[in-house]
Amino acid sequence: MALGKGTPMPEVTRIKIGTGNCYLLRHNGAAILVDAAAPGGEEELLARLQQLGTPPETLRLLFLTHGHFDHVGAAALLQSRGVPVALHPGDAGRMGPMQPDGKAGQVLLKIAMQGAQRPQRYTPDVLLQDGQRLDEYGIPALVVAQPGHSAGSVCLFTDDGDLLCGDVFMNFLSPHTAHIAEDFPTYHQSLQKLKALPFHKIWPGHGAPFAPARLAGWPATS
Repeated sequence: MALGKGTPMPEVTRIKIGTGNCYLLRHNGAAILVDAAAPGGEEELLARLQQLGTPPETLRLLFLTHGHFDHVGAAALLQSRGVPVALHPGDAGRMGPMQPDGKAGQVLLKIAMQGAQRPQRYTPDVLLQDGQRLDEYGIPALVVAQPGHSAGSVCLFTDDGDLLCGDVFMNFLSPHTAHIAEDFPTYHQSLQKLKALPFHKIWPGHGAPFAPARLAGWPATS
C-alpha cells in the first residue's frame, strides 16, 4: 500500500563500509538495519550507528537481504546485543556456489573469493517470507523474494517506493543486474516480479543508490 499524502515516510540512510552498504530505516521512532557489512566491519558499523543516534539496542530488527559473507558480518554481534536477525529460509543453511556472468562477473567473483571471510555463526530469529510486511517492526514495507543471486535473496520495498535490493542489482561502475549468482535462470525469472512494483529509487548492496531509469533495459516507473 502507498502512504497517504502528508504521512511521514520511512527515512533511508546509507551506511557505506568498505565496498558494501548497510541501510538504516527509521520511521516514527522505529528503526531497523538492512544488512550488516562484511566480517571485519563490525566495530565500524556499531560506531556509525552510534553517530546516527541509533545504537544497536534501539534497533527492532536486522533485515538480511541474503546470507553472503559480505552482508552478515555483524549479524552475530548485533544478535548478542538483543537485535532479532531476519533472513529468508533459503539462505538459512549452506550457501550455494556462485557463477559469473561475463568478464565483469569473472573479475568480481575472483575478488569476492579472495576476500571471503567466514563470519561468526548465527541462527536467524525471524524467517522472512515473500509478501510479509514489516509493520510489526515499525517500518511500512514489504518483503519481496528474489531467488537467484542466492536461494534466499529478498528485497525490501517500502510503501514510499524505495527498493532495498541487496545484490539483486549492483552499482560498481554503473547500475547493472547481478554479475554473479547461484542460479541465473532463476534470477532472471525473479526479476519479472519486480517490474510490477512502482519503486522510484534503488538502494543496492554495493555502490550508490540510483533511479530505475539508469538501469539499462529496465522499464520506467512512476
